[in-house]
Amino acid sequence: MENKTIKIFISSSCELSAEREALAGFATEVNNIWCDKGITVIPVEWEFVESGLNGGSKQDEYNQAIDECVRCVVMFDTKVGKYTKEELDYALQRAKEGKNPKRVDVLFKYSDVKELEKYPDVKGVYDDLMAKEMFPEKFNNFTFSNFNTMDALKLKFLTYIQFELKQYFADIDLKIEDGKVTMGGKTFFEYSNLPSFKNCEEYQNLFQLRQRLNRFFSDNKRQGMVVVIVLLVLFFIGFIAFWYMKGNSVKQIRTYDFVTKTYRIKVRETMDGSFVYSSWKVDAGGSPDIVIRNGYYDSLRHCYVFQNGTYYYYVGDKKCNNCSGKCMADSLIVKKQNEVLYKGFLSVYVE
Repeated sequence: MENKTIKIFISSSCELSAEREALAGFATEVNNIWCDKGITVIPVEWEFVESGLNGGSKQDEYNQAIDECVRCVVMFDTKVGKYTKEELDYALQRAKEGKNPKRVDVLFKYSDVKELEKYPDVKGVYDDLMAKEMFPEKFNNFTFSNFNTMDALKLKFLTYIQFELKQYFADIDLKIEDGKVTMGGKTFFEYSNLPSFKNCEEYQNLFQLRQRLNRFFSDNKRQGMVVVIVLLVLFFIGFIAFWYMKGNSVKQIRTYDFVTKTYRIKVRETMDGSFVYSSWKVDAGGSPDIVIRNGYYDSLRHCYVFQNGTYYYYVGDKKCNNCSGKCMADSLIVKKQNEVLYKGFLSVYVE
């Protein structure tokens, strides 16, 4: 049997050293499950790379270690370390070129994205990734999300490992069984320890109902097979219906493109209903010149409104009929307080 090695580079600043060590130990648990299949997951931490430096620059050694990994996981909390940012940029460029690491996963430690406002450097990295996400044709080899507990972090890491293992075993699946997260027959977490469970009132109610039913039959010794089957069927029908409704209630994210004579503008709706403004010079590519978050739609003036310090950006919506004199449809207006600094006509509208 051929042995298969999956190397994953783990990068972060020193403040997340406990999380890096937890992921390294977690990889050992995973290896214990699939060792009989010749699978070995090797977490590569920058501390161990540093201990092997032989006179070259640190970053060159780190980059060489990244080249040997199929995946790179980068974590941020309140700081952006010099080497961590360089490793992220290097890994993203390599992945874009189709080289190792083939996938880059960026994780931010927060419960609410608004927490990032307190850490401008981290917020800058987040905004840059948001801008890249708008161009999947150029940047389709990275993911970014958040975690706020150790179990939530391990679950993210487990999904990354599962993705790599599926190249060798089609039957490797994460499952939720009896309120537990399992893979390969091993239980890794209690689902109740994960934020998605705590924030899901419907699932908690169903899970508690099942527990009450189990206690009822245990205490009263009424374990008639027919009754049990009927109740279990009703439970799973309710659970399936919940996930179906949840799946059909997912917010549809909208993106709008606008063009003036000098600027190309993209307005993107986020999951919380706010909007993100990004703009480039017409002939420019790459990352946007400006990214402004937390915009909103002004239905009176038919425009999207964004604030950047003392500057206000108004991006007009489609042409409209019977509007008041305040309507800004089909215009891009930039104001500083009440002074108009720029006004342009939106010549293209694409939804």
